[in-house]
Amino acid sequence: MRFGLDNPALFALMYGDPRPAHTSPAAVAALGMMRATVHDVAAAGRLAVSEDLAGGILHSVATGTVLTLLDRPEDERDTGLSATNREMVIGRITTDEHAPGPAGPVAAATTLHAHLDALTALSDGERHVLREWLERVAR
Repeated sequence: MRFGLDNPALFALMYGDPRPAHTSPAAVAALGMMRATVHDVAAAGRLAVSEDLAGGILHSVATGTVLTLLDRPEDERDTGLSATNREMVIGRITTDEHAPGPAGPVAAATTLHAHLDALTALSDGERHVLREWLERVAR
């Protein structure tokens, strides 16, 4: 959020002209960092939705919030919008930190999916099939 508000021209170059298959290198790098963070949350057993869905929600809310704030004169920007959106998204895509384990089958599937490559007891073919099943459960 801060980056977009501090660098409106660069943010506009990164996200202002959305076209399929034409994502700017800067946006690709930013998405990569966000996806890595989402993966870490999934691996910790705290993600209540699939990694893809969480990434899409985070990206759309963050981008939309920055563009909404940039559309207002600087002295009229409601910076509480960012905090409110952040808390709503976190509340929707994560599980309760005080819960004893993943909350339900979607969280469990997402957590296992995040650790799938480390499951060396399975063959590549078995991991492929399990990945397909876990992705279906997470959706």
